[in-house]
Amino acid sequence: MKKAPAILVVVLLAGLAGYFGYHSYRLDTERSEQAARNAVEQAAAERRKSDLEKRLAAETEARRLAEAQSRQEALAAAQRAAAAQAAQLAADNARVAAESETARLAADRERLQREKDAAEGESRRLADLREREAAAIDRQRREALDRLAQLETQQRLQREAADRETARLAALTRQQELESVVQRSWLDRLTNPTDYRPREHYYGDLQHVRATPRFTPLK
Repeated sequence: MKKAPAILVVVLLAGLAGYFGYHSYRLDTERSEQAARNAVEQAAAERRKSDLEKRLAAETEARRLAEAQSRQEALAAAQRAAAAQAAQLAADNARVAAESETARLAADRERLQREKDAAEGESRRLADLREREAAAIDRQRREALDRLAQLETQQRLQREAADRETARLAALTRQQELESVVQRSWLDRLTNPTDYRPREHYYGDLQHVRATPRFTPLK
């Protein structure tokens, strides 16, 4: 009778021990499983955090790269715009310089043309003046030659007239002398005796009178 309660107590104790042991085992198992789940969840959270951080870092890097590329593209666009503006400014300056040079060359051509026209006009005027002067000089020369020829002709005619007059006077004088000799001869014959012998120059003069033709005085 005493052994049954003891067995019952033992069984009860064993049941309690088993219950508490199983309960403790289950608690330990649950705790282990919870710890494992917690570890898995923590690892998953850390992975998610790491992935999130990586994604955020990648997005940040992508934004940075995009911003850098945008800045580079903006800088390149600004440089292209500045280069295009500089090229346009250079082209405008070149066009203005070319237009100015064209206008200057046109003005120089007009000035040179005016100078050429003036020089040609002056040359024609001088040529006309020289031609008129040459014509006047030639006319004066011809007039001088004509006057000289007239003067020479007049002088020749005067010399010829003077020569004729001198010859006429000489002939007249000679005729008068001869007539005087003839008159003296006749007078001598009339006044001198027949045996009068004249001097030798008398016969010479008389023979010269007979040999000299009589001249008619020039009118």
